[in-house]
Amino acid sequence: MAATEAVGNVLSLRTHRESLRLSQALLARIAEVSRYKLNQYEQGSCQLTTDEWRLIRDALQIEVRRLHQISLPTDIIADGGQAAR
Repeated sequence: MAATEAVGNVLSLRTHRESLRLSQALLARIAEVSRYKLNQYEQGSCQLTTDEWRLIRDALQIEVRRLHQISLPTDIIADGGQAAR
């Protein structure tokens, strides 16, 4: 893997994790991957195995589905989100 591709993967994982507002600890717990290993990967100090990538991908997909299932109260939808302010 080229160095620029590796950096892109690290940023992509961190970006996805942060966009879902997941801490490293929570993602590690959901994915059943060591938090230390996840941290080291994001720091660029190690690589993840294919199995670890699969577990992390599955955990991120589960979290996305969970967030999509959260419904907004109808009063917030009706006024375009103004009630939340």
